[in-house]
Amino acid sequence: MLGLELPLHTERAWYGHSDAEWLAKWPRHLAGEALQGHLERIETLFG
Repeated sequence: MLGLELPLHTERAWYGHSDAEWLAKWPRHLAGEALQGHLERIETLFG
């Protein structure tokens, strides 16, 4: 997703962690059930 530009609210929703982690530019690593759960939440928010 490097170079992909999205509205800030979309990027924040996709990142899914706290504002402090976002601002610190901490990477987000999701796999397995955690990734599936996050994808389901994103689909609920954005369809």
